Formats: sequence, C-alpha cells, structure tokens
Amino acid sequence: MTQTTKTATATRNTQATKATAATAAQRVQGGNGKQASNVRNTAHVANPGNTANNAVVNAFNPANVGNIVFPSESRKLPLRQLEICQDYQRKLDMDWVNHIVTNFRSDLVSEMQVSHRDGHYYVFDGQHTKKALEMLYGGDYLVSCRIYHNMTGPQEAGMFCIYNTSKKHMSAMSLVKAQSAYGDEKVNEFLQCTRDAGFAIDATKPCRCRYGIAAVKKAKECFSVLGAEIYSLMLATLRRTWNGAHWSVSSNMLSGMMTLIRVFGNDLKVGQFISRMSRFTDDDINKEAAQFYDLTLSYRFAWALATLYNRKAIKDGKEDKDALDLDRLNFVNLK
Repeated sequence: MTQTTKTATATRNTQATKATAATAAQRVQGGNGKQASNVRNTAHVANPGNTANNAVVNAFNPANVGNIVFPSESRKLPLRQLEICQDYQRKLDMDWVNHIVTNFRSDLVSEMQVSHRDGHYYVFDGQHTKKALEMLYGGDYLVSCRIYHNMTGPQEAGMFCIYNTSKKHMSAMSLVKAQSAYGDEKVNEFLQCTRDAGFAIDATKPCRCRYGIAAVKKAKECFSVLGAEIYSLMLATLRRTWNGAHWSVSSNMLSGMMTLIRVFGNDLKVGQFISRMSRFTDDDINKEAAQFYDLTLSYRFAWALATLYNRKAIKDGKEDKDALDLDRLNFVNLK
C-alpha cells in the first residue's frame, strides 16, 4: 500500500459511512411512490392519480400526453396487421417471449394497446405478447385491441413510456430511446453532447467497441450533475486520453471522473491529465482502486485516478507543483 493510501486510511471510514448513509437516504426518498402493477385496463387516458405514471409524464411531457383523452375503441385485429414502431420500442426480449409461450393462458391475455396512425396499427404496449401469440397461432389470429386515434408519433412514444415503466423495468437505453422519440429536450441535449464529444450511446453490454458508451444511466447522471459543458469536456478528455476505449467510459470510470471533477475543478488540468494518464491501462486503474476497497465506487476510482495523476517521476528532488491535494478527497462534502 502506498504512503498516500496510508495517509487516507484514517479518514476514509468516515467518508465511506457518510456516503453509505447518503445513498440509503436517497433510496428511501426515491422509494416513496409505489408503481402501479397493471394499467392495461386504462381506457384512453393515463391515470392522473397514478404516482408512477405522473413521475414519468412530468419528466418529459411537451404535449402533456398523460392528461389528453384520445378517442378509442375496442376491436379485434389479426396479428399480421399489427406493427411495432422501432423509433421508440425496446429490443424484443425472446427469453420473455418464450416464457409467455411456455406458460401461456388465454384467460390472462389483456387488450393490446394500439395507436392507429397514418393508416398503420402500432402496438405501443404488448409487443412481447404479440410475438408469443404469433408463435402459438400464426398471423391470422384475432386479438383484442384497445385502438387509440389521433395520436402523433411523439405522443405514442410518451404513452409507451407510461405503460411500460409502470409495469416492467425499462433499461436506461430503452428509456432514453423512447424519451428522445418523444421529444424530451434534456435527453436530446444529452445525446447531442455525447455525440459532440466523439461517443455514441450503445446498448451492447458490455460495450466492446471504441467510442460507444454502454453505461447509459451513469452517463446521464454525469450530464445532469456536471451540466452540458463540463460533461462534454469530461468525455472529450477521456476520448483523447484512451482513444475511446470502452473501459474508459465504464460506469466506474465515469463515477470516478465525475467525483474528481467536482472535488478539484479547475485544478485538474486537461492537458496534464491526458499526458499523465494515457500511459496507464484499465488494469493499472483497477489495481489502484482495489486499495480503496472500503470506499464507495465513485470515491474508490476518484482516489485511483488522482493517485496515478500524481505519480510523476521527481527529478532532482523537486516536488510536483501540479500535484493534486488528495486530502480534499477525504473531507469534501458533496451534495
């Protein structure tokens, strides 16, 4: 263990305890609203009393789709006539489809939620059931549908989010895709900043290609905490340092960089970071982070990055005037 690590040991437990308590408080605060277990029987409007639905709608709602009453009707349609709009739909989960097929019960099949738009019938809730029924009965099978009229594409994407986030966990990638199609300005700004920095949001997990970010939720958190300008600068710095390697934008690395930037701000020089850190690999960073095992992940990797940043050969007994003051990582109280 390095001398720096020994110096930090006396105060790390306190920091870890505070971080754990803060995390627990956030979880308690975020868990007050219970999600509805089923909104399949909603006739033609999102339930205004549903806390989970309102949370989703209010997060991105240029048209206030949760309070719009769309004309609707119940009718049976053949499966082959139903389409899936890939602009907002999540990737089909064949494991879930096979589960439905294996455990199929006709009495549990609810109405599919369908938007009649531009002469097409788009399923915005029920694509997995649709696929399972096709496997069981073929494309001519008639299925009960609740058909909505007069929806625009973005409103359709908004209803997709309302229905799916209240019933089944949506991945961060699926939610971002739907929110972007729905016209959420913040999400589209997040995606644009990511592209401008030379990266793309990639659903592959783990993302093994260069310039692809699979840690969508963490990247979005960085954007929210740091703001568009600093977020873009952080990504551009990581790209220039490690040439867009997938591990350089992992959840752990993004957490560490976000903490490092919040603690040191302008004291962390971009040029110095690139020249000093480019010689270190993911193995080097992970080994250094392992020494701070009693800290939360964000601080663990912030300590690792800061320690390696300071690891510069000292010539002629001179100190590194640009070294980071690591004591600030011990006592900083992040909001």
